[in-house]
Formats: sequence, structure tokens, C-alpha cells
Amino acid sequence: IDDNPAIPQTYKCTYRPPYSIFSSYHFAELNQTLYPGWDYAPAMPNAYSSPVLILLYFVPEVRRRMLLCQLSRIGTNEKHNLRVKQQNSSIATMQDKSNMLLSQELGFLFHQIDSISGHSMSYSTPNSDGPVVGAFAPTNFLSTLSTLPEASALALLDGSAAACEPARKPEAFLRFLVHHLDRELGEIGEPNGTNVEKENDSKHIIDQYKPKLFDSLMALDFQGINEFVTSTGNPTVSTTRGYIIDLAYNRFINQGRPKIPTEIVKEDIIGAPKASPSFAEVLHYSLCKDIGLRAWCQTTRSYETVIQRKIVTSLPKMLCISCACAGINGNEGLTLWRNDYESGQNSVEKSTNHWLPEQIEIEIGEMGNIIVRQLVDQSKSDSERWKEFKGEELPKSVKEGLVNSAKAGNKKVARYELNAVLSHVCTDNMSTKEIDGHHVVHIRIPLSYNKSAISKQIHEIRKCFDQALNEEKENFITDKVNGEFVNRGVQLRKITLNSGVISSEFECREKILCQNLQRIENEDFQDPWVLFNGPVVSKSSSNDARSFKDAFKEPCCVMYKQIFDEKTSNSLVDMNQDTKVTIPWNVINCSPITHGTSYNHSIKSESEIPSLGDLVAFDAEFVQVQNEESKLTASGSKVTVKEGRNALARMSLIDCKTGEIIIDDHVLPREPVVDYLTRFSGIRSVDLDPMTTTHNLITMRNAYLKMRLLVDRGCIFVGHGLSQDFLTLNMYVPPGQIIDTLLIYHQENRRFISLRFLVNYLLGYDMQQDVHDSVEDAKAAFELYLKALELKDKGTFANVLQQIYDFGKRTDWKVGVD
Repeated sequence: IDDNPAIPQTYKCTYRPPYSIFSSYHFAELNQTLYPGWDYAPAMPNAYSSPVLILLYFVPEVRRRMLLCQLSRIGTNEKHNLRVKQQNSSIATMQDKSNMLLSQELGFLFHQIDSISGHSMSYSTPNSDGPVVGAFAPTNFLSTLSTLPEASALALLDGSAAACEPARKPEAFLRFLVHHLDRELGEIGEPNGTNVEKENDSKHIIDQYKPKLFDSLMALDFQGINEFVTSTGNPTVSTTRGYIIDLAYNRFINQGRPKIPTEIVKEDIIGAPKASPSFAEVLHYSLCKDIGLRAWCQTTRSYETVIQRKIVTSLPKMLCISCACAGINGNEGLTLWRNDYESGQNSVEKSTNHWLPEQIEIEIGEMGNIIVRQLVDQSKSDSERWKEFKGEELPKSVKEGLVNSAKAGNKKVARYELNAVLSHVCTDNMSTKEIDGHHVVHIRIPLSYNKSAISKQIHEIRKCFDQALNEEKENFITDKVNGEFVNRGVQLRKITLNSGVISSEFECREKILCQNLQRIENEDFQDPWVLFNGPVVSKSSSNDARSFKDAFKEPCCVMYKQIFDEKTSNSLVDMNQDTKVTIPWNVINCSPITHGTSYNHSIKSESEIPSLGDLVAFDAEFVQVQNEESKLTASGSKVTVKEGRNALARMSLIDCKTGEIIIDDHVLPREPVVDYLTRFSGIRSVDLDPMTTTHNLITMRNAYLKMRLLVDRGCIFVGHGLSQDFLTLNMYVPPGQIIDTLLIYHQENRRFISLRFLVNYLLGYDMQQDVHDSVEDAKAAFELYLKALELKDKGTFANVLQQIYDFGKRTDWKVGVD
């Protein structure tokens, strides 16, 4: 946590300590809303991407399209599996393009965010009626990003020699991402109907008539006009298209101080400093800027002054602006953002206005002239609360160039409302005496998202209610009929993360949620502002988002959304539209990426796959893809600069009903492995080499889809330390589908007990003598679960657990000591 007292608590950098076990309950203490923040500390690689990703999630059109891309593939062959042809193949050549789609990984990530929010009322919360909202981690997305040659070429990745400074990386990343996603969407097309691959289909149905997603939302047309000052010839004209506007301050900055342009409007904003140009003026110049430089003129056969103009000729639905002033090397345009001023004539009417307006209006005239208006005082009439900036009239030759290129004609007007502000927070750590920083984002959450989130919570609560009610009935009948709860209780009772909640409690929660939903639908609510700062998510306001008077906060990106009238409101995405993607069952039998290996655990029909309520024992092994980096402070304490990062290398799942292994796969990481952790994982380099492995080696994409299949079917996972495993897998599993023996055999405020120690003490045999084996660990975890049920039925569980802690303390938690 930052210890700088000048920074408000909601802006401070608050993350879990490295390698600590954090549950959704811990994150819920930091969250006041329905939506998760991100569990990805600034010390992790490419951490600047998280606020950009959550920003895109709250664009309805982007969210819907990405969710529908979860099963997208490039190419026409559904079984476009990876085949190794080179003897000395690297990880970069081992991955086919369909396994490195950012759009697909973004869809997986948005599904994770949806799930965290939708299940937040399903947890056991005895001391609170509020939601338990966890946090997402974009690890799989960033792992894919790090493998893209384009990301390396553009120096987007941390560690690149030519990378821009950290404060401005979100601007560069957003610019790259929108272009890259549009190119991907063009390659994979837009499948018909639900946008998913059907089991027996081998081709996508591509709709070639639909425009690209971000191009239809954010693209602006620009007309480039070059004209020699002394030339009598026609100016040269060119057309470009861009997604993001860079604010240009050079016209307003003179020797470190803002200056007034010669064509500044005569009527300045009341109370605003005379020497401070408004946001509308800077935006106006950025939309039709001109630059004078020297160039060779063929007419005069000499170097002459040429005026280069770049004039916007179209207006998008979403106006994305790069502020271009954050960081150590940011230009002095930042001084403009610090200018707050008061409007109003007396103490009653006075209010603080920020340099960044809440609403703007852009008009492109018939002859190409641009007018920018900004909202300055909402309390006044429409004519008085808007301040207009026209700038100079375009030269006649420029107007003629626009007309000749068919870029001038009908007048275009669009009014925009501020929708998001992404900022850099400068962190001056008092204990380490270092200046660093992290990024936060303010987002105006559409009410449609709140309605959708509460509706999902109600849906999940009803499923929890039915499950709890059924178990209560079954357990009552069992006790009454035969009196032997042990035999049938093992099959009926499930000690999940929400098993402590009875059906009446779920029913009460449903009533509260229905009341909240009805209140939102019936009352006149405004779209709320929310501040996302890592796992800290808090309610905010437009004033807080637009204020940059404090030195710790610097602007990076702002996003305005066009205000449509009722006739054109149908252009917005309906949040009730179905975005559910069904994972095909035969993904569980996907072909390996190795030569000559066959899958030993193939499933012949869908009926053989565990489904709703079935127990599945699970364990995974990991390898390290990033080493920890640390340093010593002046006091001699160790500070983790970069946390070590792991990747999935093997996963094993056992059907607890039959005892059969249904999945035992080795997984090829997307990134190079720096440590196989063989002592703990049992993984060797030959196991993950497609040329030498004897195991069933699959891609990370297929590993994710196999797990998602079982999660979506309602399987209940039994394991030891599952929260950490699922975190590394980047997989969200609802609380009602997790049975974690690490938590079952745990006393509050005491250490967690290892799987090996519990097995040795309770089951009487030793395991993991040489290395870990995920199949062995999964079986052992299920045996421990059955033992816990047995002890609970006898009423001796609490005593036995206390004995385990006493024995562990006496033997220093070593196995094999009497």
C-alpha cells in the first residue's frame, strides 16, 4: 500500500502481498460495487493493460462481440491442430495462429468478469448481506500478447529498449489493440447466429458486409492538405483514417507558459484565467491542426514554406482522445489540465468547473470549417451554458480541396458525453524514497450493465436456492429413514464454499436483489461513475474523474460517447441479447500437438462426461515463465520488484463417481519456460517438447476449453488449494462448485496445512516422496474430503483438526516424525 499521505485512499496502490493466498472475501473488502477490479500488481509485466481492458469491457458493443469470439478460429478447418515440421522448433513456431487470438482471450476475460459479478451473491457471508466481488487477472491475455511479433515490434512490452515511458503506455496499448482486434475480426469473420462453432461445422460463415467493430465505433476520416505558401498551384490532398485523436499543445505553449492564440474567442469563460486556452480550443486545433515546415518546391525550384493541414471530415460514435502529457517526459500541456476555475456570479451560483468538460459538441460545416463547443455551466440556459470556439476560417484553397475530394458537403454535428477517464497516479513512496506510479480508470457505468448484473445474480441465487433445498430435503429423509448418514451422506452432502448458506437465506437474498432491480427500472437513476484502481473499486463522480488539480494525478486517455436521440438509440447494444457460448463436448478429445501419441482417456459420448453436481477431483502442476526480481532496501529488508509468474504445465481430472481419469494432459505454455520446478511439479523439459514427449501435450487454449466445459456443465471440483490453481489457470469457478480441502482442514488465523501432511496423518501413507504427481494429488484430495465427511458425521471433526494442529506444532510440520 502506498504510504504517501497526499494521495487519497481510493487512489493508493493496494495489492495483495506477493505469493499470498487471497480469496474473493479479501477482495470484497476492497470493493463497493457489483464489478471486479484486477488482481495484477504494477510490478507484474505489462500491468498498464488492465485499466484499458476493463474500459473496453464497459463498451457494450465491444463486450458483446468479444464474448461471441470465444470459439473463433482462423482458417476453415475446425481441427486446425498444430503440427511440428522443424526439428529445432521454438515456442513461437509451435503455436498456430488460432491459439494466439487476442479477441478470443479477451472474450475469455470478459466471461470471467461476467462470472465474478454474476456469482457475487452466492457466497457464504454470515456478517454481511452485500456481494462478495472478487478480482480478475488478465494473465492468459497478456501471455498471448507477449507472443505477438507486432507487440514486440511496436515496443509495447515491458523491457523493450524503445518502449515509451510507463505513464503513457496505456495510450500506445489502446491504439495497438483496437487496430489489432479489428484485423483479427476481419480474419475470423463474424459467424452466423450465435457466433460459435458448431460441433460438426468445419467452416465459418463470414458476413463480409458488416463493418469492422472498432472502425464502426471510433474511426475518424482525416483530409491531409499540403500547400506551399508562395505557390499558385493546387494543394495536394490525401485521405487517412484513425481511431484515436492525439491532443496537440504546441500551439498553446510558449517557453513553458500557456499562450493565447491570435484567434482566441473574445468572450472568455467567466472566471477562467485569460492565458489559459480551454479544452475546446485544444481539441479544435487537434482536429484541424496545421504545421509549417520547409520543403522542396518543384515550381520555384527552391525550398519553400509549406503548410501541412490535417482536418477531420467525419465524426465517430465514440471519441477516443490521447492526452499525450502524462509522465516525466510529458510536455507542458499538463499545466492546462491543472486549471480549475469557478463559474457563477455569486456565492449561491458558484461552482467549480474543471478543464475537462463533461459534454462537448463538434460541428463540421458545409465547407469543412470545424466548431467545437464545451459545456461550462449546466445551471444556465442552453445558449449560455455552452461555450463555442470556431477558430480561423479555412483558406479558400483548402475549402476547394475539401470540396474537390468530396469531403465537404452536408453539415455534421455530434454531441458527446464523457464516458471514461484513464489516469496515471504518481506514487511517491515515503519509505523507499522512490517515485513510481500506477494507472486507474474512471468509468461511467451504463445502467443496462447494472440491470444485467443484478439479473444474473438473481438467476444464480435461484440455482443455489434449489441446490440447497434439495440437499436439505435429502439429508432429512436420510436421517429419518435409515439413520445411517455416513453411507448416503457421502453421496449427498457437498462442503462447497457456499454450503454454509441455507435455502431460506438464498431466498432472502433473492428478494433483496429483486427489489434493487425494480428500483433501478422504476426510478430515474443516472449512470453511476466508478473508480477502478486494481482490486480497489469504489463509487465516484464526474467531478472526481475530471479533476486534475492535484499533482499526483495525470491524464492518459479520455473517451466520449455520442449522445443519440430516441430515434437513433437502437444503435446501442441490448444487454439482454444472448452472448452465451456453448463449449462443444468433443473438445475434451482434442488431438495432441505431438507425433505418434494417442489419448488414453478418450470419451466416446457426451453422456460419459460428468455433469451437474458430479464430483471431479482436480489437480494441476505449473512451471515458471518469469523469475522473481527483488532488491534490498536501505534498512536491509527485501522488496519484490517483479513477482515470479507460473504457467499451467499439466492438469489431471478424475471422475469421483467411477474413479476413472477423464483428463490427464500436459500443456504447452505460450511463453518460454525459465524453470520447470521439477522438484515440485514433476515436469521435465522433455515432457513439454513436442518432439520428445510421451504425454498428451495440448495447447493452452484447449486446456482452457476443457476446463470451461466442465465448469459450464456444473461439475463440482474437489482439490487442495484450488483458489491458487484456478488463479494461475485464469479460470473463474463459482463457489458452489468448489470443494477445497485446504479450507476444510483449516482453523481461522492459523497456517494452512499441506496435502502431504494431512494424507500422512489421516490416511496413514506417504506421498510426493520424490516429485508431485497431479493424478496422485487429485486422488488424495478426494480421499481427504471423504475422510472429512466421515469425521463430521461422527461429530469428531473439530477435535481431530485440533489434534492435527497440535501434532504439527510439536513436529514442526515435518512428515514421518512421531
